[in-house]
Amino acid sequence: MNCLIDYDKIEPKLKLLVDNHDFILDEYKKNHDKLIFKDFTLHQKKSISKNHSGYTINFKSYASAPKSNKTKKGWHVAALITNGKGLKRNILFLPKLTKVLLDINLLSSCSINVLDSGCSLDWHFDIDYILDNQQYSKDVKLYRILWGLDINEESDKECFIQFRDSDTGKIQTEPFINKRFYIFHPMQEHRVENNLSTSRSIICIDYISS
Repeated sequence: MNCLIDYDKIEPKLKLLVDNHDFILDEYKKNHDKLIFKDFTLHQKKSISKNHSGYTINFKSYASAPKSNKTKKGWHVAALITNGKGLKRNILFLPKLTKVLLDINLLSSCSINVLDSGCSLDWHFDIDYILDNQQYSKDVKLYRILWGLDINEESDKECFIQFRDSDTGKIQTEPFINKRFYIFHPMQEHRVENNLSTSRSIICIDYISS
């Protein structure tokens, strides 16, 4: 059982993220406190509990979500591109990352997702909302791409993502590691958990395959 897809089978240009990781990470750390993060912890908890699906983040829902509070742990999002629209404030402080993303192209949405220490998202699916957008064909393939940006290594703790096979119930567990890709279809059932003593930051991309 392997629910993950190799990045070069989706888009070889994704390697640009790996090649520029050090520059992107340095830029992120220097400008972290200037970015606008939104807190979707309760949104996710309610949606997963009620519908077994993740909360859909689009331009409207991102705009209306509350800003993150440093004193509250949870799941936070700093959007760069949402439904093809750029978020000027966050783009302004992440020019290197933005350039790489534009060079990769074919992005529907892209954000930096932070999962704080001791937090998790329970088993869920992410609704393939892009198929409801009439500008795309129903045959379009959307991939969820997660990429390790800022994840500390600890000898006895880890942050991980798990996938569950719908037929066998078998579970695949993969630790989050800097520079590594985790690519899967959003409707693949999954969960995440952070047992590290620090927050985990990844880049999340919805990639539309041409």
